[in-house]
Amino acid sequence: MEIQQMDETQLFLIMSGSHLSGGDDFFQSLARYLAETLKMDFVCIDKLVGGGLSARTVAVYFDGEFEDNIEYTLNDTPCGVVAGKNICTFEENVRGLFPKDIVLQEMKAESYAGVTLWGSSGEPIGLIAVIGREKMDDPALAESILKMVSIRAAGELERRDAEERIKGLLLEKDILLKEVHHRIKNNMNTINGLLSLQAESLTDPAAVDALKDAESRVQSMMVLYDKLYRSDNFNEVSISEYLPGLIAEITENFPNKKSVQIESSIDDFILGVQTLLPIGIIVNELITNTMKYAFAGRDGGSIKISAILKGSKAVHSGSVCSLFVCLQSRWAEL
Repeated sequence: MEIQQMDETQLFLIMSGSHLSGGDDFFQSLARYLAETLKMDFVCIDKLVGGGLSARTVAVYFDGEFEDNIEYTLNDTPCGVVAGKNICTFEENVRGLFPKDIVLQEMKAESYAGVTLWGSSGEPIGLIAVIGREKMDDPALAESILKMVSIRAAGELERRDAEERIKGLLLEKDILLKEVHHRIKNNMNTINGLLSLQAESLTDPAAVDALKDAESRVQSMMVLYDKLYRSDNFNEVSISEYLPGLIAEITENFPNKKSVQIESSIDDFILGVQTLLPIGIIVNELITNTMKYAFAGRDGGSIKISAILKGSKAVHSGSVCSLFVCLQSRWAEL
């Protein structure tokens, strides 16, 4: 009676999962438990692949040690007999019944019990097999335990498969977003080139300036999409990675760039694309106009730009200083 109660308690713990870890360690914990409880030398838990003609192990426990997972064909193995059936037991002489099964021959297997793992839609998705070198003492107990643990094992196998599918979909999404950002950047580069070519063909200074301004605005967006393309996160970027590169791109186009000193103090905090895009356009407008007009008739000066995170708000400011003028303004607060 005591042994029966202990078995019932252990089976309940397996069903509820209260003493077995979930995730990747679950199947190893289950394999060890079955080997110790049923006193079997070899336990493998498999996922059916190849239309049910092959199996890929998710846990292999042999003589007290875990082995590497493998994929094998079910033909000429007792597992091939089990697949699609509820349970199958060979109390003795299993290696004589399956002479082509190398594992059975090498370990001198005598007994075998296996159970099919059924998916929630009613199809076989996996197997659990236990193999021993001695004749099976209590096949009824082995069958009862395997039937009970198969419910939890099938659920865990489906959960892990679903998790892998989700990871695959997320990876595909990341690849797609990366490609989208790359194509947007390339299209903007094409637009930039067309604007530049058009500006070179014009003689009207006002028209040339207008095209150059448009080219600069497109460039500010290109810098952002380049950062997104190179980032692991396609929805947000650190402003400390975005603004310095943008400022350098803008000032590079002006003939007085060497006489103007750029001083920046930019905190490292994350902003979303929907916020960074208008910030980039605003910075482009301010720096462009500053480089054009603030230092006219002067030998040089400096532009100071800061981006500071105050609590939950990002505060951005800029100041322009020359030999005669020093102006400062806060240009955005988010």
